[in-house]
Amino acid sequence: MAYGSDSGFSDWMAARGHTLPAGAPTPAVLRQRATDYIDAVYGPRLIGDQTVDPLLTALETATYVAAWHEANNPGSLSSAASASGAVKREKVDVLEVEYFEGSGDAAADATVRLTLIEGILAPYLRPVSVAGFGLWAVG
Repeated sequence: MAYGSDSGFSDWMAARGHTLPAGAPTPAVLRQRATDYIDAVYGPRLIGDQTVDPLLTALETATYVAAWHEANNPGSLSSAASASGAVKREKVDVLEVEYFEGSGDAAADATVRLTLIEGILAPYLRPVSVAGFGLWAVG
C-alpha cells in the first residue's frame, strides 16, 4: 500500500506551485512507485513504528517528493546496474571520455539519492554500517 493519499499529494504539489507534467502517470501510480523506492532504499534502516506520527508524516512527505521526482524523470526511481565492462577512460579518434570510478558497489552507485528525502527521513534512520570497519582506542 502506498504512503500518503492522492489528495495529500495534490495538496503538497499545490502548496509548492507544482502540477503534474503532461502524460505523467496517475498520482496513485506515482505514489506507489515512490513508496516502493522508499521501502527499498530506506526501509531496512527505518527506526520506529511506521504507522505513528511523526514518522508516518515524514514517510508521506518523502513519498510526495519521490513521486514528484518520478513524474518529472520517468523511471528514475528504478535503477539497473552492472559492474561488468566499466570504463574509466575511453578514447576514440579525437574524442576522449573519462568516467569517475564508483564505490565498487554497482547497485549502491546506481541508486538515486534525493537530498530532500535524505533530510526528511534522517532522524528516523539507523546509521549505515560499513563491513569490516571499526575504531579502536589504544593507550
